[in-house]
Amino acid sequence: MGTRLGLSADTADGKTYSCQLVGYQTPYTAFKEGDYTKCVQHYFNVNVVDDNGTTEPDVTPTPAPVTDENVAPVARIAGPVGAVEAGSPVSLSAEGSTDANGDKLTYTWMSQDGKTLSGQDKAVVIFNAPDVTQNTQYVVNLTVSDGTLSSTAVYTLNVKAKAAAADDEDKTTSYPAWSSSQKWNPGDIVNSNGALYQCKPFPEGSWCNVAPAYYEPGVGIAWADAWNAL
Repeated sequence: MGTRLGLSADTADGKTYSCQLVGYQTPYTAFKEGDYTKCVQHYFNVNVVDDNGTTEPDVTPTPAPVTDENVAPVARIAGPVGAVEAGSPVSLSAEGSTDANGDKLTYTWMSQDGKTLSGQDKAVVIFNAPDVTQNTQYVVNLTVSDGTLSSTAVYTLNVKAKAAAADDEDKTTSYPAWSSSQKWNPGDIVNSNGALYQCKPFPEGSWCNVAPAYYEPGVGIAWADAWNAL
């Protein structure tokens, strides 16, 4: 039983092709093995028919369609350069995060105590640095997701303690104002013209209550004989 090779010119692009092996009958051929087969398979629908007219279908496997593999996004955080002062506003950005497939990204920001920072699902988050009494590091975690895969990034924020606030309270206000009409005893502290003075121990302290022209603290001619400046 023999077979016949049927070539259909009904190709997908509507064009007609032919395959020939020029010089095929010569002792020497310039063609490599398989050239003719590749030509036929590329340009024609091939049917193998035996003497009984039975057609054997082309068993050439159809290549599976190529699909893009989903790749996890890459999370990146940009933040302040150097330390920030405790309690000051801080802005962190995940706008540098990327996804090779071009998928839409969502963002989850978490502080080191496990709380979600304000600005959930935002590429940029703004919050206040923690109030601390000594320099410390504050860790923020970012998770970027494309809906299927995700990646994380960690940012360490250096926070410096606030400078000690100057004591603006006038301590002199907690002491009585000096008055020539009031009796002062050794050891008493008075406020005179915004400055503090303490009456000296006896016997010098006995002058604290006499002759203001001489012993008014900070003003009298001989005030230092009766008072000590604080």
